[in-house]
Amino acid sequence: MALPERLQRIYDRYSEIDRNRGDYRYMKALQSLVQFYERLGDDPAMIDVVVDALIEDYEAKQSEIVSLLQEKNFDRLCAVARELQSSIRHVVDEDIIEDAREVERASAEGNLLRAYCAWSSLYEKLFPVFNMLRQIRRTDASQPHT
Repeated sequence: MALPERLQRIYDRYSEIDRNRGDYRYMKALQSLVQFYERLGDDPAMIDVVVDALIEDYEAKQSEIVSLLQEKNFDRLCAVARELQSSIRHVVDEDIIEDAREVERASAEGNLLRAYCAWSSLYEKLFPVFNMLRQIRRTDASQPHT
Protein backbone atom coordinates (compact mmCIF):
# COMPACT_ATOMS: atom_id res chain seq x y z
CA MET A 1 0.00 0.00 0.00
CA ALA A 2 1.36 3.45 -0.87
CA LEU A 3 2.38 5.53 2.11
CA PRO A 4 0.13 8.52 1.40
CA GLU A 5 -2.82 6.10 1.32
CA ARG A 6 -1.73 4.65 4.69
CA LEU A 7 -1.35 8.17 6.05
CA GLN A 8 -4.83 9.03 4.81
CA ARG A 9 -6.27 5.94 6.52
CA ILE A 10 -4.53 6.92 9.75
CA TYR A 11 -5.79 10.49 9.40
CA ASP A 12 -9.33 9.20 8.92
CA ARG A 13 -9.17 8.07 12.55
CA TYR A 14 -8.49 11.64 13.64
CA SER A 15 -10.57 13.68 11.18
CA GLU A 16 -13.47 13.98 13.61
CA ILE A 17 -11.12 15.44 16.24
CA ASP A 18 -10.02 18.05 13.68
CA ARG A 19 -13.62 18.90 12.77
CA ASN A 20 -14.65 19.20 16.41
CA ARG A 21 -11.68 21.38 17.31
CA GLY A 22 -11.79 23.36 14.09
CA ASP A 23 -8.01 23.77 13.87
CA TYR A 24 -7.20 20.81 11.58
CA ARG A 25 -3.89 20.04 13.26
CA TYR A 26 -4.03 16.42 12.18
CA MET A 27 -4.67 17.45 8.57
CA LYS A 28 -1.67 19.79 8.73
CA ALA A 29 0.40 16.96 10.20
CA LEU A 30 -0.77 14.66 7.41
CA GLN A 31 0.23 17.19 4.74
CA SER A 32 3.66 17.70 6.30
CA LEU A 33 4.25 13.96 6.59
CA VAL A 34 3.22 13.28 2.99
CA GLN A 35 5.74 15.89 1.82
CA PHE A 36 8.38 14.40 4.10
CA TYR A 37 7.83 10.89 2.75
CA GLU A 38 7.87 12.11 -0.83
CA ARG A 39 11.30 13.66 -0.20
CA LEU A 40 12.59 10.38 1.26
CA GLY A 41 11.59 8.41 -1.80
CA ASP A 42 10.34 4.86 -2.03
CA ASP A 43 12.83 3.14 0.26
CA PRO A 44 10.88 1.41 3.06
CA ALA A 45 14.04 0.55 5.02
CA MET A 46 15.21 4.18 4.95
CA ILE A 47 11.76 5.38 5.98
CA ASP A 48 11.78 2.99 8.95
CA VAL A 49 15.21 4.19 10.09
CA VAL A 50 14.33 7.86 9.75
CA VAL A 51 10.93 7.56 11.44
CA ASP A 52 12.41 5.57 14.33
CA ALA A 53 15.17 8.15 14.78
CA LEU A 54 12.70 11.04 14.68
CA ILE A 55 10.45 9.46 17.29
CA GLU A 56 13.33 8.50 19.57
CA ASP A 57 14.94 11.94 19.31
CA TYR A 58 11.67 13.78 19.91
CA GLU A 59 10.76 11.69 22.94
CA ALA A 60 14.19 12.28 24.49
CA LYS A 61 14.02 16.02 23.83
CA GLN A 62 10.45 16.26 25.09
CA SER A 63 11.44 14.65 28.37
CA GLU A 64 14.53 16.82 28.67
CA ILE A 65 12.61 20.04 27.96
CA VAL A 66 10.09 19.26 30.70
CA SER A 67 12.91 18.62 33.17
CA LEU A 68 14.80 21.75 32.12
CA LEU A 69 11.69 23.88 32.57
CA GLN A 70 11.25 22.47 36.07
CA GLU A 71 14.93 23.10 36.85
CA LYS A 72 14.82 26.57 35.24
CA ASN A 73 17.97 25.64 33.34
CA PHE A 74 17.56 28.26 30.63
CA ASP A 75 20.96 27.84 28.97
CA ARG A 76 20.44 24.14 28.32
CA LEU A 77 16.76 24.68 27.46
CA CYS A 78 17.78 27.17 24.80
CA ALA A 79 20.22 24.64 23.31
CA VAL A 80 17.70 21.77 23.36
CA ALA A 81 15.05 23.96 21.71
CA ARG A 82 17.55 24.76 18.95
CA GLU A 83 18.38 21.05 18.54
CA LEU A 84 14.67 20.24 18.39
CA GLN A 85 14.18 22.74 15.58
CA SER A 86 16.84 20.96 13.55
CA SER A 87 15.44 17.50 14.14
CA ILE A 88 11.79 18.30 13.36
CA ARG A 89 12.38 20.71 10.49
CA HIS A 90 11.68 18.13 7.79
CA VAL A 91 8.37 16.86 9.18
CA VAL A 92 6.61 20.06 10.23
CA ASP A 93 5.62 23.39 8.74
CA GLU A 94 7.14 26.77 9.49
CA ASP A 95 4.42 27.62 12.03
CA ILE A 96 5.62 24.83 14.29
CA ILE A 97 9.28 25.75 13.79
CA GLU A 98 8.38 29.28 14.89
CA ASP A 99 6.96 27.90 18.15
CA ALA A 100 10.26 26.07 18.72
CA ARG A 101 12.09 29.35 18.09
CA GLU A 102 9.86 31.01 20.67
CA VAL A 103 10.89 28.41 23.26
CA GLU A 104 14.50 29.21 22.39
CA ARG A 105 14.01 32.99 22.58
CA ALA A 106 12.11 32.83 25.88
CA SER A 107 14.79 30.57 27.33
CA ALA A 108 17.55 32.89 26.16
CA GLU A 109 15.78 35.69 28.04
CA GLY A 110 15.26 33.53 31.13
CA ASN A 111 11.50 34.03 30.95
CA LEU A 112 10.03 30.90 32.52
CA LEU A 113 6.36 31.71 31.93
CA ARG A 114 6.92 32.55 28.27
CA ALA A 115 9.14 29.48 27.76
CA TYR A 116 6.53 27.24 29.38
CA CYS A 117 3.69 28.73 27.30
CA ALA A 118 5.74 28.39 24.11
CA TRP A 119 6.57 24.78 24.96
CA SER A 120 2.92 24.02 25.68
CA SER A 121 1.91 25.42 22.30
CA LEU A 122 4.72 23.56 20.55
CA TYR A 123 3.91 20.28 22.30
CA GLU A 124 0.25 20.59 21.34
CA LYS A 125 1.18 21.14 17.69
CA LEU A 126 3.75 18.34 17.62
CA PHE A 127 1.45 15.80 19.25
CA PRO A 128 -0.52 15.00 16.06
CA VAL A 129 2.66 14.69 13.98
CA PHE A 130 4.33 12.22 16.30
CA ASN A 131 1.08 10.43 17.05
CA MET A 132 0.69 9.75 13.34
CA LEU A 133 4.35 8.69 13.02
CA ARG A 134 3.85 6.21 15.86
CA GLN A 135 0.70 4.91 14.15
CA ILE A 136 2.67 4.39 10.94
CA ARG A 137 5.32 2.41 12.79
CA ARG A 138 2.67 0.28 14.51
CA THR A 139 1.02 -0.35 11.14
CA ASP A 140 4.39 -1.24 9.60
CA ALA A 141 5.25 -3.54 12.50
CA SER A 142 2.01 -5.46 12.05
CA GLN A 143 2.62 -5.97 8.30
CA PRO A 144 4.45 -9.16 7.32
CA HIS A 145 7.79 -8.44 5.66
CA THR A 146 8.76 -10.41 2.60
